[in-house]
Amino acid sequence: MPPTDSASHRRNCSSPVPSACACIAAFLIVTFLATFSCTVHAQLVPAGETQGAAAIPLTADEREWLARHRDIRLGVDVARPPFEHVDEKGAYTGISAEFIAAAAKRLGIAVVPQTGMQWTEAMEKVKVGDIDVIPKVTPSAAREQFLIFTKPYTTYPSVIVTRKDRLAGGLGDLRGLKVGVNKGQIIESNLERDHPELSLVPYPDIEAGLRALATGECDAFIDNLGAVAY
Repeated sequence: MPPTDSASHRRNCSSPVPSACACIAAFLIVTFLATFSCTVHAQLVPAGETQGAAAIPLTADEREWLARHRDIRLGVDVARPPFEHVDEKGAYTGISAEFIAAAAKRLGIAVVPQTGMQWTEAMEKVKVGDIDVIPKVTPSAAREQFLIFTKPYTTYPSVIVTRKDRLAGGLGDLRGLKVGVNKGQIIESNLERDHPELSLVPYPDIEAGLRALATGECDAFIDNLGAVAY
């Protein structure tokens, strides 16, 4: 597959196995939220304000849970654009932010973004109950021990990114090379499990990983197409 731009070669992998060659399903993780389908550009709204959006029908247990949790604490990965990030004005924004805003409107609830943390910290906080909701998480057997998943609201493939001087047609071409991954993401654990022959180098976020790729610190970087192409 020819390079898609002047900076890198990206290839969509296809495989039924949940590995770097599988499509990533970005999931919104909630303990109360009914599924919904809408596209809006909106800010998170205070509890009780629906702003004309159709209310989501809830069970008695769901209504009781919301009554006991007036402010829903939302875990935010501050360095994952275009899905979510905090802009220069300190506002939570991105694709996931808009889905959260749409749900908040329809439920008439207040959602309070908990910023100032990286992905791994957000996952730890939701695990121990310090936050209530965390968006864009790919399910796994380990995560399903402490999280409840909705249906996917976005789906993107995983891709291999390389410099133009070292193209890769698949994971087999990465043997013996340094392969960058985003630390704590499902891609890292799947590659460790399914492809132990690869030499993985974890980076705190995508920007750090792509910078390392550009400077030659690693030979390839594997992550979500939407994130690396942003």
